[in-house]
Amino acid sequence: MSNKKLEDYYVLLALDEATAMRVRTIKTLQKDFNMPYRLFYPHLTIAHYPLAEKKKLVKTIRKLSKKYNPFSLNFVDVKLIDKALIAIEVDNNKTLAELYQRVHDSLPYVADKWTSPSETHYLPHVSLYFNNEIDLTEMYQHFKKGFTPFKGEVEALELSLFDGRSYTITHRFPLKKRWF
Repeated sequence: MSNKKLEDYYVLLALDEATAMRVRTIKTLQKDFNMPYRLFYPHLTIAHYPLAEKKKLVKTIRKLSKKYNPFSLNFVDVKLIDKALIAIEVDNNKTLAELYQRVHDSLPYVADKWTSPSETHYLPHVSLYFNNEIDLTEMYQHFKKGFTPFKGEVEALELSLFDGRSYTITHRFPLKKRWF
């Protein structure tokens, strides 16, 4: 019997501080709807493994972080996803698509339907607001009206653990291509 502990992990792309601040500024538009502004960590999720072993994940994302330099992304539009999530859509450029595929190809775990390459649900984005109990159409239109496309930077790969209530970044690996 294996003694490896399987937990709920997310593989994230961390944004540089200027990009994260731009996203946080856009998120403040929700105050116009008397919604409390909760601090949040702007990021892109590239994989969610509900049952994964930390050691294997850490080894893999550390290795992959050494194969890429920080890279730019175009933040192109605001989307309403599945009627419950307002998000900033990101262009799926060559570097992002390659890194996404390499993460999934390098790990033996089954990703959830939203991040799995075998599903058609994956849409690179940064979440702004989630609520599946109210109609978000008006708020979405407000975000969309106030949005201007912009360019941002990805600077690190991160591993986040979800314990059923909250998320904790357990490991961060800056992107820096190395030749060894």
